[in-house]
Amino acid sequence: MKTIALNKKIFVILLLGVLLNTNLVHAEEYGLTKKRFPNTFAVYDARDRMHLYYGEAYIINGLEAYCIEPGIKIKTDYYKATDDLSVSGLSEEVLKKIRLIAYYGYNYTGHNDNKYYMAAQELIWRTIDGREVYWVSEEDFNGNRINIDKQKNEIKKLVNSHYTLPSFDNQEIVLEVGKDYTLDDKNNVLSHFEIYNSSVKNITIDGNKMVLKASNSLESGEIKLVDKQYTDKVTLIYYQGNNQKMMSSTGMLEPVISSFMVKVINKPYLKVVKIDKETGKQIYLKGIKFKIKNLDSNEYVCENDDCLYETDEYGTFITSDKLDY
Repeated sequence: MKTIALNKKIFVILLLGVLLNTNLVHAEEYGLTKKRFPNTFAVYDARDRMHLYYGEAYIINGLEAYCIEPGIKIKTDYYKATDDLSVSGLSEEVLKKIRLIAYYGYNYTGHNDNKYYMAAQELIWRTIDGREVYWVSEEDFNGNRINIDKQKNEIKKLVNSHYTLPSFDNQEIVLEVGKDYTLDDKNNVLSHFEIYNSSVKNITIDGNKMVLKASNSLESGEIKLVDKQYTDKVTLIYYQGNNQKMMSSTGMLEPVISSFMVKVINKPYLKVVKIDKETGKQIYLKGIKFKIKNLDSNEYVCENDDCLYETDEYGTFITSDKLDY
């Protein structure tokens, strides 16, 4: 089990980017290079005709980029860049979806083979215009198809769960001082979050479980989580005249925040001492039996089947389990 360090810097950068809506325009041009995939061709069913393209990754400023204008030719070796996403000409809804696809596509943790680039590119094209796209292993529309279902399904799963919050989001959790309390995320997304702010000092995340331990009641308060992002780069749109527009393959997303409240209580033990009524002195007598009744609920407080407590050789007993107030 490892302690997750607070990463306020990343969260603040993300939040400021959202609030200030900064517009970072890069005036210089970036060179375009291509990385061709062996025995791979893309088939795109455009409105005018079927298109057959070499299967290749486009690289601008050292990072892969995705085409966002299916069917438009690329006749340039240089592109300008901007973070003004409206330059894409796409709706906010479509931009939001393809940014998620790009984020979880090529360059995401564990997604560094060609098929993930192909899968993300295909999903982006399908999101933009809904036309059919597939891949073949030879320069023929009817060539043997390349199966990338596994990669597409993995990206879609991550996209669909991106805004899912841990199952204990917006709840109040009661902690007892000095005791470990384990929260098990039933939505299985906790591993994608890190602690941003916590009233409880001793808190760890291990996979989809969170363990909390409070030392005093002053640790009552709010715990905030923020989704972990694997990149600090800004999403860029690449453009150059009438050429195909592209979008960078990596770019920060708006932060996803989860929070819940913690109430820390310090439950008491109950110690009973038998004393003489007249002298007030302690009576050292073993085996005297008592019952404890909660007058609010009219029920006995039980630690055994008979709900009996018995004095020791000193004429005392202490409840073994801590009692509610």
